[in-house]
Amino acid sequence: MPNRSLAQSFRKVIIRAFIAGGVGLSVVAIGLSIHTALYLRTAQSASGTVVQLRTMNNDDGVFYAPVFSFVAADGTAYTISSNTGSNPPDFRIGERVNVLYEKSNPENAKINSVRQLWLIEIVFGIMGPVLALAGFVVLRIDRRCGAQAAAAMP
Repeated sequence: MPNRSLAQSFRKVIIRAFIAGGVGLSVVAIGLSIHTALYLRTAQSASGTVVQLRTMNNDDGVFYAPVFSFVAADGTAYTISSNTGSNPPDFRIGERVNVLYEKSNPENAKINSVRQLWLIEIVFGIMGPVLALAGFVVLRIDRRCGAQAAAAMP
């Protein structure tokens, strides 16, 4: 009997962790989406060129992040290294790209593409609801099984 109680407690902790984690990721996705939308609302646009593909290594393999240059409206030239990479690379060296930047902070420039602007928001926006839904489904099943077991006891 004590092992069953321990297993039930552990299962409840895991279920709650899934729900809380899913809700947390969803909230982060919403916050990041608002931040990106505000960035897009005020961003200046410029033409840029990919000048290099920076290699990024991690446990999943090698990724290639674009390094691009552009000239801001005030005539200052900038070279920016993106933090978002892919394999295969999304861009080629010499490729012309549309660059978005904040007039007050051109060093925060980004290439105007879905992956460069919205990748984290999309990933968190999918993972959050999936985790929360999985937690709620397992919670419902767990409660239903518990109610059936209680009803079957003399």
